[in-house]
Amino acid sequence: MPDTVLGGAAPASASAPNQACSLLYNARITFWAMTCSEPGEPMIGGFATWRNVPITFDHADTGSATVQALNYLRVTPNTSSSPDGPNIEIGLYAQKTGRTTNSYGPRWTELTSSGGRTKAITAGVDPSKPNKRNHTYMTVRQDHGNQWDVLYDFNKVGSTTSQLKVLGGATNRIDVGLEVTGPQYIDVPAISNRMQYMTGNKVWERVATRNVAKSVTLPTCSSSSRPPSCFTTKLTDSTNFTQWTVSKPRQHAAALAAPAAAATSLPATFNGVDQQALQSCMDDDPDSCLTSVPGLAECVTTARICNAAALQDAAADDTTTDPGVTAPDIRDQAATAFDVPAGDLTVAPPALPTGPRISRSEADGSSIGGAWAVTSTHSTPGLQHTDQRFDGFTARSPDHSARLARGAVTATALALLATVTTGAHAAPAADDTSSTPAGFVDAASVPAEQLQGFDQLVPLGDYLHTHNTSSLARTAADDPASPDPDLKQQCASHAAQAKATAGWIKSRFESCQKRPYDLILRDTTTLGRLKFDQWILGFSYDGSRRVDYIASIENIWVQPIPTEDATKWRVGQHFRQSINASTSDPNPQVTEPQTKERDELLGEWDRKPQWTLTYTSPDRGPLFDQGNQQRVYSTVVMDLTASSPNSTPYTGGVDNYHSSVRYDYAGKPAGKYKGTVFTAAHVELVMSQKDPEAKESALHIYDALNRPERTFPSWPGKTIPGAKEPLHRVIDPDKVDANRKKSIQECKKVWGDYTGSGLECDEYPFASTEEGSTKGDNRFSVRLIDGPDNRKGGEYINAVYTLNRVLNGDPFYVKITN
Repeated sequence: MPDTVLGGAAPASASAPNQACSLLYNARITFWAMTCSEPGEPMIGGFATWRNVPITFDHADTGSATVQALNYLRVTPNTSSSPDGPNIEIGLYAQKTGRTTNSYGPRWTELTSSGGRTKAITAGVDPSKPNKRNHTYMTVRQDHGNQWDVLYDFNKVGSTTSQLKVLGGATNRIDVGLEVTGPQYIDVPAISNRMQYMTGNKVWERVATRNVAKSVTLPTCSSSSRPPSCFTTKLTDSTNFTQWTVSKPRQHAAALAAPAAAATSLPATFNGVDQQALQSCMDDDPDSCLTSVPGLAECVTTARICNAAALQDAAADDTTTDPGVTAPDIRDQAATAFDVPAGDLTVAPPALPTGPRISRSEADGSSIGGAWAVTSTHSTPGLQHTDQRFDGFTARSPDHSARLARGAVTATALALLATVTTGAHAAPAADDTSSTPAGFVDAASVPAEQLQGFDQLVPLGDYLHTHNTSSLARTAADDPASPDPDLKQQCASHAAQAKATAGWIKSRFESCQKRPYDLILRDTTTLGRLKFDQWILGFSYDGSRRVDYIASIENIWVQPIPTEDATKWRVGQHFRQSINASTSDPNPQVTEPQTKERDELLGEWDRKPQWTLTYTSPDRGPLFDQGNQQRVYSTVVMDLTASSPNSTPYTGGVDNYHSSVRYDYAGKPAGKYKGTVFTAAHVELVMSQKDPEAKESALHIYDALNRPERTFPSWPGKTIPGAKEPLHRVIDPDKVDANRKKSIQECKKVWGDYTGSGLECDEYPFASTEEGSTKGDNRFSVRLIDGPDNRKGGEYINAVYTLNRVLNGDPFYVKITN
């Protein structure tokens, strides 16, 4: 897979979307300081970054008025029919929820021609704390189809369902900036928005300044236009969009201290991404992370779970609240948020507290468990208040709404699960338990009080025995043999990486995923709990165009209520495969296994946990001498399902597992003539300064990486790649020879003629890399070392190439130990 890099190509030719920007970001009660950009070419990704600044509110009673500040990135993939086409919005939202209380945190929204849906983002490191920490916001189109994935802090948090096809030309737009409602009550410190877009060939670019329009609908702060009803804005640029800095000042703003970030233990590498480099970059300059952090650019376009620090559980919401929320509060706030008469709203209170199961006939049939629900069939502009009208809406507050402050459920809170409809009647909320059957959900999404009493799970085998259900005994023959029996034990010791979407990638030939699941079956109440471990062991082969996956569901525990039958619960694994034709060689093909799905009762999984899937790629004999290595880049994806009779499908397991592989028939440079590798593996040459056969080579590389000022050629600020920036193999013998000749010339320039000395000119980066001495940036080093030592170092690097099937252009790293 080619590297995704920032820059390189000239800015696309287009024009600033002035008319669209003025049309979209202009209203009576909401004010914007936005930039709108048309890259002028197919855009398949958007990226922005800014800090969680402390947004503060006046301690005043604002009644039912909406008072909020929103800073967001919005990507519109297709504007061919309308500038207000379906789009994806991701950003930071703060709202006044009471006289002295407010909500604060990130969320993302998908808006379509038939409505919209908004989801809060709770993953990441302190996402809902105004501690001035940098965060990143990204949306990237999926490799197949027209839908997009949403990433927060470089980890996937959701996917769209109804976006339009990306077209060529100036038919898409990327916007970033600040939206404020109730500016007289708000202080927004300077927010420095940095933004990039991804081209169709997966290159990150900055928009040309000439293609950027602005819509600022409050006066610029000055001696004649004073706070609070003014913006300060600045577009930092020369030829390309660099930074849009915007603030909405207010006199006597209260300052908040920035708490220190919590320390956390992280793996050195996660899904191929250098985690220490990523955290440093996030702290200092997240706009450069896609180029400066090893492995990150490829990860966000493949695994899309790249930041180990952001996988930890989100901190509890510590927003100050007042429990006095009432139905009139909800009605007034919703009327203002959706611009509809209060008399045309139906408000349903939270469902009754759970404990013993409550039947629908006993509970208020219109309520939604743990949340206020608001519906209306009155025409509304929705939460975004554009010229588009909808024929009604259904909205609900967050799951903790019963403890929200008075007036908390305003536009922001309602939008967490808002659906705007185009029909004559409002559609029911997606999780309205008055009309929706039971279904499995993640336990983490269920309030703790609704899990009381469901901590007494038993092994499935015991449950089956007590319910007079026979379970056939397992035998060793039931489980397929693993090429590496120790892989599961090793995988379990890398738990944080193993539960990620890409799993723990041990090498180019072995990978594994161990993902624990904790699911709750519920409708208006909790009906049962199910826990299990999902395993996927992946094996590719040096010498064969083949990859095997040994998948399993193991360690099953259950606790249903007495009237629920867990013997009828099911779990499914559903595999699918796709080929990236743009990076593969001509006529790429993959032969899939005959059975790609297994959906079984829990008892069957208990009897036979494992099953094997084999994917192969046919070849046409050796064609590498003709320049065809028959490379096929393929991605295997697995969706997990869980169900009970008459339940709705569990949706949390979509894209549960991703595995990127490459089949090739590259010939002798790869070692064995053909083979298959996991492309996300971290390939590394490790040499020791204590190795008696190559200690001078190792010392030279160590100095080049850690003390470049001691190396030749010498120049101020010199750095050399290999430790954090990858090297890339070159196979072309002419290029290799050119690197060697240039390095020898440099040695002679420094030490003169060394013929007959027994010394040889050692170079780093190696002559067999793109980063060799002829690259032109002088980021290389030469040194005279012992001849046998130099040749032994060459043997080591060649072994890394052949043992890992490192082909032309493949990245790898270098590490020196002592």
